[in-house]
Amino acid sequence: VQPIIAMRTPIIRQIAMASLDIGMFELIVKRGLYHKTHLSDQLMALFWKPMKTSTGRKGFLHFAKCLDNKNLTEIENDLRQLTIPVLIIRGDADVYLSDSISEKLHSEIPNSELIRIETAGHFMQEDEPEKISASILNFINRT
Repeated sequence: VQPIIAMRTPIIRQIAMASLDIGMFELIVKRGLYHKTHLSDQLMALFWKPMKTSTGRKGFLHFAKCLDNKNLTEIENDLRQLTIPVLIIRGDADVYLSDSISEKLHSEIPNSELIRIETAGHFMQEDEPEKISASILNFINRT
């Protein structure tokens, strides 16, 4: 979570973006994976593709600027008003988003279900695609 907090500081964001190369970006992506061996050259190329353009880098910079987990408090009342079933899936090895975020969402959203995947990190769709799709299909079939 600390790198996310640091990216909220304008000068840190600017320095990070100016010095970001594919090697550093690969470290960021790899850190977010539970199964590090899933990061093939082909997958890394897909992660890196948007960063090849100035628009993509600006988008990433804007995304980093917006990373503020405190925004949940702004929509807290709205979350309590949801009347539809909600599925929250968390990769337990996520180093970028704290466990408290998924716990808070689950506690604030009535009718929510929280599924934890022990063998998934931040990029859980790459770590455990079968478990995620099975969880989603099971949830849809039950609701």
